[in-house]
Amino acid sequence: MPKSLELNQLKSEVKDAFLRKQEAFEDYVYARDRTNDAYNAMQSAWKELNFARDRMNHEYDVISYSSEDYRKIWGEYNKIRDANNTRIESLRREADAEHQMMRDSFGRASNAYYCGDRTRALEYSSEGHAHKERRNKLNREISSLVFEIRNAKANAEKRAPRTDNATFRKTKELFEVAKENHTSAMTLFKRLKGERNHYKAKFDAAQEEYLRLKEELQVKLAETKAKNEGIKSF
Repeated sequence: MPKSLELNQLKSEVKDAFLRKQEAFEDYVYARDRTNDAYNAMQSAWKELNFARDRMNHEYDVISYSSEDYRKIWGEYNKIRDANNTRIESLRREADAEHQMMRDSFGRASNAYYCGDRTRALEYSSEGHAHKERRNKLNREISSLVFEIRNAKANAEKRAPRTDNATFRKTKELFEVAKENHTSAMTLFKRLKGERNHYKAKFDAAQEEYLRLKEELQVKLAETKAKNEGIKSF
């Protein structure tokens, strides 16, 4: 193929690649903006859900503490809940730290292995597994404490005398509506997030193709220029 035709074809390919890249970018930006809007809507729904939950819990507390039995039974539950939650927070911080140290150790083990230092790799790997075991042990304790809270709550609900409160029923209905709204908003956000990631990948691929063709064109132009200058000097 003559050089001029080859260059023209390559220029056309670069132009087409640029247009594809721009179209992909516009699709990505549109998907990104929709995702951001969905995220904001989800956060707003989450705030509404927390507000509805607080109102419902307040009314539930009114019912719970309306009698001596309620105060006694739910007081026992609250002690278990508060003590366990304090311990759970501490354990979660420890588990997070162990998880991070596990990742760091496995990362160092991988680096050492690829550097040919198998002895050091085994040492780091052993450290990683030790951190993993401690993390899992902490998480098992957390699960046990959470189960204890749930069991204590179920026991309190079973033992406490039944009362009726129209305000609580109303706040519970509002909470359920807020919960459904949040679930719907979260589902939409996750779907749009997936679409955004899809279009981002398409844009990255189009960008990579455009840069490759552009570089190829620059090389061809340089070769043609050098050849033409050689002919002129001759």
